[in-house]
Amino acid sequence: MLNDPLADNSQGHTWLEGTYKQGSTCSFTNGVYQATQPNPGYFHTCMAQATDYSNFAVEVQMTLASGDYAGIVFRNANSSSYLFSVFTTGQYMLQLFDPSHSTGMTLSQGPAPPISLGQSYTLAVGAEFGNIGLYVNQQKIASVTDPTLTHGQIGVLVGNVNSSSAVALFSNAKVWA
Repeated sequence: MLNDPLADNSQGHTWLEGTYKQGSTCSFTNGVYQATQPNPGYFHTCMAQATDYSNFAVEVQMTLASGDYAGIVFRNANSSSYLFSVFTTGQYMLQLFDPSHSTGMTLSQGPAPPISLGQSYTLAVGAEFGNIGLYVNQQKIASVTDPTLTHGQIGVLVGNVNSSSAVALFSNAKVWA
């Protein structure tokens, strides 16, 4: 359903581009899609606005250049979304953001392969109805059941816990029905 190298915005998925709150950015730079969040304690999402998927698998290549975590946003619609993040500490987290949980409700967290700065990783999510599978480098790290969100946009995210600046580079986004 989607096979985007993320080299530019020519594939028709309308990836966000620009500078946003607190100086965070989404941009195509040197043949990859770059997300930045310059402030500690925050994350930033970059969405493919012309997407809307229900039951699917999404995969993206991610390199964290700086910061503490990066990941995939999915089923983003009506001020709600799921965020799957992997951390340099060797942890993952799946959160639900919606009007009732504006600061995020943790649905699942636990150990994951540690993410090293400058290394490339394949992150993936499989979502079928309320069943969600989370993957790092083709390894399933968790299964979660949550039927709250049923469809929406996909995107990517980068964030800081304590670091002064977070930069993640994304390429080769793919979605299967």
